[in-house]
Amino acid sequence: MRDGYDIKKIGIIGNLIFPYEIYKKLERVFPCIDKVSVETLMYDMRMRKLENELACIKKACEIITDSFAYAVEHLKPGTTSRELYMLYSNFLEKKEYKEYSPYGSVHSLGMLECESPWFSVSRDVEMVDNMVVAIDTYFKGLPWGSFRIEDTFIIRKEGAEITTKFNKGFIPEMYK
Repeated sequence: MRDGYDIKKIGIIGNLIFPYEIYKKLERVFPCIDKVSVETLMYDMRMRKLENELACIKKACEIITDSFAYAVEHLKPGTTSRELYMLYSNFLEKKEYKEYSPYGSVHSLGMLECESPWFSVSRDVEMVDNMVVAIDTYFKGLPWGSFRIEDTFIIRKEGAEITTKFNKGFIPEMYK
C-alpha cells in the first residue's frame, strides 16, 4: 500500500471515536510515519456550510418532520411493531423515500439504547403503557447526502409523550 508513495504523516479525524483496531493496523502498516490529529482542521473546514448544503439540510428537516408527524400518531398501547413498520414503510413509499431508509424506524429504550424487546417485521411486539421507544429516522444514499435524527417517546394510553424537545422546535427553526 505504501510502495511508491513518500508518506510522512497520516492525519486522523475522530480523536474520541477512532477505532483502536484500525489505529493498530496503521501502526503495523506505517510504523515510522507520524500520526497526527487533524480534527480541528477538518472541523474548521466544515463549520460554514455552502448554500446548496443548507438547502439539503432544510430538505432533510422537512422529511424528518413529515415522518415524525405521521409515525407519532400511531405510538400507543396496542399498536404492534409490525403495524408501525408497515405504516411507516407505506408512508415512505408514498413519499418515494423507501429505498433510502434501510431499516424500521422504532426501537425500544431503557438502560441501554435498543434494549429488548427488539422490534422487527419478523418479531411482532405490542406496545404497552409506559414503554419507552425512539423514532429513529435514518436516510442514506439520497442524491444530496444522508442524515439521521431521533426523538424519544413514552407510550401512554392518551398517546405518545415526547421526552426530547430539541428536535421538534430547534431543527426546523434553525434552517428557516
